Amino acid sequence: MIRRRIIFVLVVWMSLSSFGGCASFRWGDTEPPASWPLSKGQGKQSISLLLIGASPYIEGLEESAAKAYKESGLFSDVKTRASETDLRAEVDVSMSRSETSESDVYVPVLTLFLFPIIQRNEIVLRTTLKNKEGQELGVVEKKDGYTELDGLLMIFFMPFKWPNTIESNLLYDLNRATISQANDEGLFQP
Repeated sequence: MIRRRIIFVLVVWMSLSSFGGCASFRWGDTEPPASWPLSKGQGKQSISLLLIGASPYIEGLEESAAKAYKESGLFSDVKTRASETDLRAEVDVSMSRSETSESDVYVPVLTLFLFPIIQRNEIVLRTTLKNKEGQELGVVEKKDGYTELDGLLMIFFMPFKWPNTIESNLLYDLNRATISQANDEGLFQP
């Protein structure tokens, strides 16, 4: 009898934890540009984006960066990877995740994930702008973050706040803020 109860509890726990959800909430202070797109008028230059040091678990990084640079209105052409262009943006992305200790996991596990596991993530975007000859024009660094809550009751948030959506929106906003600051500092001037 006790054996059946243990097996029942384990089966219920495993099935419920696999149906658990995740909710993510941004906590950084990245300001969107005052006006978007940033139009520069005539004499636009081309730019290539080179992603270096990108974390493999950050999805959509290249797409988010290319989208922001294309929509900025500052460039005649935006290419990814190494290409012959007037400017080159070397985008170095790093992500740090807070360490989850064993004690932080006990309560969620003992309550069958009714209390969520909490993890804070921070993304740092360091963009080095160079001209055609490879001379450094300037460096812009932006960072922002979000918190992930993983647990059974988070299933009700799943349709609204997917972690990948949070990450891609955050990366897009970091790239827009980078472009805006670089434009204000005159780093895109021919």
